[in-house]
Amino acid sequence: PSRRPTALETLRRLQWIQRRPQRLLRRGLVAAILLAGAAGATKYTLDLATERARAQGRTEAALGMMETLFTEQVPVLHEVGRLDAFDAAAEGVEAYFTRIADEQPTDTEQVQLARLLNLVGDVREMQGRGEEALARFEEARVLADELAARHPDDPEVLLVLGAAEFYIGRNDLQRDDAGAALDRFQAYLDAAPRSAAHAPDRLRAVREVSYARTAVAGALLDLGRADEALAEQEQVVALWRDLCAERPGDEVVRLDLADNLSWLASAQRQAGHDEAAHDSFEEELELRRDMVAEDPRNAEARARLSYCLGFLADIHLATGRLDDAVDSALEARDLLAGLCELDPENADLAVSLEDAEQTLARAEVAAGR
Repeated sequence: PSRRPTALETLRRLQWIQRRPQRLLRRGLVAAILLAGAAGATKYTLDLATERARAQGRTEAALGMMETLFTEQVPVLHEVGRLDAFDAAAEGVEAYFTRIADEQPTDTEQVQLARLLNLVGDVREMQGRGEEALARFEEARVLADELAARHPDDPEVLLVLGAAEFYIGRNDLQRDDAGAALDRFQAYLDAAPRSAAHAPDRLRAVREVSYARTAVAGALLDLGRADEALAEQEQVVALWRDLCAERPGDEVVRLDLADNLSWLASAQRQAGHDEAAHDSFEEELELRRDMVAEDPRNAEARARLSYCLGFLADIHLATGRLDDAVDSALEARDLLAGLCELDPENADLAVSLEDAEQTLARAEVAAGR
């Protein structure tokens, strides 16, 4: 990380690279005037094409470098509350997009730029700048739409198009427009199977379709259409169960299955199927316990186990399993208390601990303790 350029250095390099084709063009024109005859003109044309190709390659490399900067460092800066450090890089991407508006970037540049615009929008949304975020997502979708028209089966193009649709839908949800969000998530779901069909591995294929279906299910739940949401989420869990059976030792697959079981249980509860939700949470709990047993020092695994126990305590209360509710709530509280001792500055954990203590109090009252 210490050898990586800062965001400002990245911006300066990108701007220098962007101006390089113009510098090369001016030099080439002067050379062309000095050269006489068809042979000289032909040589100039070939040289200029070569230089333009080199410049394009460097521009694409710079865009790739900026994408890496966003994907690797934004999560870290988000955790410490310093997303403002990415303002210069975000503004550089926005300025570049404006500059090439009247030009025709290569398809590779267009894919990279669409991905970057999605990343910039995501940062803007995390900063609470929703309108700016939406503008970046819309720009990314326009670029991806143009690419999809030319390359309808390109998995990278479909992936970036689906991401843009997802981000726009998420923005709609944050503005309490679940209907608009459902339209966008449905567009994401339309693109996801086509992208998955050309994915380099089955994990990515399953993940892409499952993310799209889960997004659709979330919007349906917001609209009060619990039965439809449940149908979507059941298909998602079926996908992950099949993949987990194929790869029983794959930690990533088990983690995704556990997450989707939790979302399935939420849909089951909202649809009025409390016993089914209880079974889903129990299945999730078994996976969470296994993951913690394999890596007891993994704080994230313990946090997810505590959340599962909290949900399970609620469903125990709803189904009359009062002693089980107290036991689950107590274990969740103790796990979160230990995590808060390890990470006292983590506000999310502190809030979760308060929720766990409230759940435990309700369970103890219900059980007469």
